[in-house]
Amino acid sequence: MHERYRNTNIPIELLRTLVAIAETKSFTKTAAKLELSQPAISAQVRRLQAIVGGSLFEKTGGGIALNERGKLVISHAQRLLEANDRILSLAGPAHNRRLLRIGISTLYADDYLQKIALDETSDIQVYCDHSEEISKGVLDGYIDIGCSLFYFTPPSKNRVAEWEESLIWVRGRDFLLSPGAVIPLVGWPNMALDRLALETLQKRGFRYEVVFSSPDHGSRVAAVAAGLGVMPLAERTLAPPLVLAREYYLPPLPSLSAGIFVRDGIERDDFKPLVRKLMALAPDGYQTATRGNERRQEPVETERGLAPVPSGASGSASPDSRGIAQPRSPRGAPIS
Repeated sequence: MHERYRNTNIPIELLRTLVAIAETKSFTKTAAKLELSQPAISAQVRRLQAIVGGSLFEKTGGGIALNERGKLVISHAQRLLEANDRILSLAGPAHNRRLLRIGISTLYADDYLQKIALDETSDIQVYCDHSEEISKGVLDGYIDIGCSLFYFTPPSKNRVAEWEESLIWVRGRDFLLSPGAVIPLVGWPNMALDRLALETLQKRGFRYEVVFSSPDHGSRVAAVAAGLGVMPLAERTLAPPLVLAREYYLPPLPSLSAGIFVRDGIERDDFKPLVRKLMALAPDGYQTATRGNERRQEPVETERGLAPVPSGASGSASPDSRGIAQPRSPRGAPIS
């Protein structure tokens, strides 16, 4: 969900889960009814309770029941769901078919639209947002398959393909900064890539200030091109009018893990063909075993789907206790 509407809109899925729990009096039965995992149901309840400001349930001899706050919320929720379903019914029987919900990070939006979208339009619903929101959507069960940066590293059982995105600093062609001046940053602090860049600057003791902030990538690119400041970027997305910033005062950025992952409880046969197509979003060379004398990652089939064969000589990134990717040595040990 867009940051602007985080506290003004309640996702309809949360309300549907609340009503189902009230009917079944069980998280387990609700998970089966909604075709989600029990952890996903629990996550939805926690999210809804955070939005409404308190607990919605109380334990009883027969399981769980709504408390006073829950009864008040569900009275409104039932009316909202009824209105929602009436609007959907205007589409006729087609709205009842099961859609496969795909979450695509804005980082991969252009490639998805150019390489995959026109071939995959039937029974698919695409949601595009920042990587953090895609990760949350898969975790909460709103999204079936996600392709994004791994700011929040998915559990290994949910990852079906993984690669590394090399990160760089970029600037406008005419951008200049006086020695010792505060580094002007362009970005959106809620994004995984920008948070990693800020962490890197802070750890190195560099002075910086955010001079332009926007969730829209096009606006950030325009700001950098105009010379307002510098910003981090996935190396393979670098294109004019931006250029690589090689200035000495910008510390190198570690790579960041990315890939394809799925929600709990999804039927594997539903996504394997699509995952193979989504592999087109991986970096150039990912699907090639060798390039010259350099060993490359190659996706292989596993019981979970596709997964890379790690290259023993390549560096990678690993999340720390806060979920922020840290650089790794060639052997895979985190570099402190």
